[in-house]
Amino acid sequence: MGSMGGSTVENIGTENGHASAADDGVSAAARADHKGKAVATATALPLEVGTRVMCRWRDGKYHPVKVIERRRTQTSEPGDYEYYVHYTEFNRRLDEWVKFEHLDLDSVEMDVDEKVEDKATSLKMTRHQKRKIDETHVEGHEELDAASLREHEEFTKVKNIATIELGRYEIETWYFSPFPPEYNDCVKLYFCEFCLNFMKRKEQLQRHMKKCDLKHPPGDEIYRNGTLSMFEVDGKKNKVYGQNLCYLAKLFLDHKTLYYDVDLFLFYILCECDDRGCHMVGYFSKEKHSEESYNLACILTLPPYQRKGYGKFLIAFSYELSKKEGKVGTPERPLSDLGMLSYRGYWTRVLLEILKKHKSNISIKELSDMTAIRAEDILNTLQNLDLIQYRKGQHAICADPKVLDRHLKAAGRGGLDVDVTKLIWTPYKEQGDSGDALHNLRTNLNDPNNVLQSWDPTLVNPCTWFHVTCNNDNSVLRVELYSNNISGSIPSDLGNLTNLVSLDLYLNNFSGPIPDTLGNLSKLRFLDLSNNHLSGPVPSNGSFSLFTPISFNNNPQLCGPGTSHPCPGEPPFSPPPPFVPASPSPTQGGNSASSTGAIAGGVAAGAALLFAAPAIGFAWWRRRKPQEHFFDPKRIPRFIWVKGLLKEKKLDMLVDPDLQNNYVEIEVEALIQVALLCTQGSPVDRPKMSEVVRMLEGDGLAERWEEWQKVEVVRQEVELMPHRNSEWILDSTDNLHAVELSGPR
Repeated sequence: MGSMGGSTVENIGTENGHASAADDGVSAAARADHKGKAVATATALPLEVGTRVMCRWRDGKYHPVKVIERRRTQTSEPGDYEYYVHYTEFNRRLDEWVKFEHLDLDSVEMDVDEKVEDKATSLKMTRHQKRKIDETHVEGHEELDAASLREHEEFTKVKNIATIELGRYEIETWYFSPFPPEYNDCVKLYFCEFCLNFMKRKEQLQRHMKKCDLKHPPGDEIYRNGTLSMFEVDGKKNKVYGQNLCYLAKLFLDHKTLYYDVDLFLFYILCECDDRGCHMVGYFSKEKHSEESYNLACILTLPPYQRKGYGKFLIAFSYELSKKEGKVGTPERPLSDLGMLSYRGYWTRVLLEILKKHKSNISIKELSDMTAIRAEDILNTLQNLDLIQYRKGQHAICADPKVLDRHLKAAGRGGLDVDVTKLIWTPYKEQGDSGDALHNLRTNLNDPNNVLQSWDPTLVNPCTWFHVTCNNDNSVLRVELYSNNISGSIPSDLGNLTNLVSLDLYLNNFSGPIPDTLGNLSKLRFLDLSNNHLSGPVPSNGSFSLFTPISFNNNPQLCGPGTSHPCPGEPPFSPPPPFVPASPSPTQGGNSASSTGAIAGGVAAGAALLFAAPAIGFAWWRRRKPQEHFFDPKRIPRFIWVKGLLKEKKLDMLVDPDLQNNYVEIEVEALIQVALLCTQGSPVDRPKMSEVVRMLEGDGLAERWEEWQKVEVVRQEVELMPHRNSEWILDSTDNLHAVELSGPR
């Protein structure tokens, strides 16, 4: 197995210019200055945290360090301590544990005030050297204030993992990563390079590899060109993989926040492929829905694969995705110094190549449309290159070919090219139509009670919103906004909710027409638009044929079928036939004949009430064929509402206005009582059909109703009693965390 750790760190030091001869001179001068200071003749051991001392680095030279932490070794001798030190000239990625013998005790100096230390340090360096050290020291923390920066450095001051094994490489880590507590004592972790599960021991990894059936990241391959492949991994579908990737990336990224909630992100994993599988080279992540048009949140090239052009490839790839989406993009802010250099190099190369080929006038907006680069980034890049001049009252781009060539040469090579013909990708839009439709509904509405506050379009899908119910496939099934004092119009986009089963907008202040696109909802089985201020004709297309006047009741300005008002230009509605009681049969008594009529009419009307039929009127509905309509057993508020109307003797609200008061109120009351008895929660409490027939005949209904009323009073008293909270932990799959060989997350 090749070891990449040492060479990686050394390359970084050279890259930042800290291993040069000039810098060695600074170190020697600093060491001499330290030795010239007044130090204690007898250094107290062990060294205290915060002590300044000279330390021999792996290049064999001494550099000033600060002791960050200490720990005992196996023996108990004073000198048998290890010290975690920060090389004050270098980036924090070079912090490490060192042995006691690497320290020069003659240079020991206790920690002094930071301002004094900074002033003293600045006297020992040239202006150029100090600027380079300051840049590397604060790299990536521009978004943190002084207090937050100190808190961040305190929490992450000691690397908890020294090395990792990933595939055929052993890599030295750079920074702290918040692994689960059970991994705090591990000096080395072993990663499966395909599923990214991590283990404490080599034996665990070997056992895991025999069972792991993955040979590539668990996502969709969206790009392949030769041996390079790109995989798109959904953080919601592959949560454990996304979290493990964040743990891994944090070992090499100091300034990025670690996102535990990976559901909101897509990860694009770049791989080198061979006969053994697809091996991760690096990745970038992006939010599924970004209000700021960010097309990249975090980017990393693993140390063994750096300096091969992969970082530039990832940046270019993120912009190709933005072009596919038809949007302009920009990386998440703030950018570190190195990040800004990388992006400015990409922007320079792309923009100047276009300016070289483009002979006529071109605007910033046109450049943005061609490249998917945000206009502000284009303007800043061209201004930084002094290519924008102010002429005749407006800004103009100066595109002299020689100047462009000089800037292109300074920008360096572009790295690996992205062959867009090899990109097979569809922009992410999980339940987008549903989310857009409901968001448009919210946009069109006045919501004085803030009941739609949770309708956040930046979330993955609308299934987490209040008043919205989804199935296991995250398809919207129900939208229930009844009795919320909401006003506004109903958007036609609701017709895009193709799986919608129930739409309840009852008792609000909706106005305007009913969109006929609701008729396209073939699965819609419950619709209640009653008690609003809707106007215009009631559509008759598609699923509207299933619904009866009760769905549109108490909207005075509605007209057409299902209302009591014909639309302008239509013939007036003919009144329903009057109710005529059946005459007694010669072979049966009058009571029997009347009871027979009551049975037929009562059963029909009872079924109509149970299944949201349009009217309760006895005689009228006896002549109609009952229709089956969707009934939601969870609609408890409507059940209570019907009982309230019965108690308050407001039965006219349940009767079709087309009946024009041509019904018997006592019979309607009896039908409602029977219907309520038949819709009790437990089947044991519901009457049998033979009992229903007898009650409709007038036999036993009063007694059964009185008995049920007593039971209801007792049940309500029980529900009002305070219940002691259970201390048991419910066993639910909703509370389980994904557990792999790497342990619980």
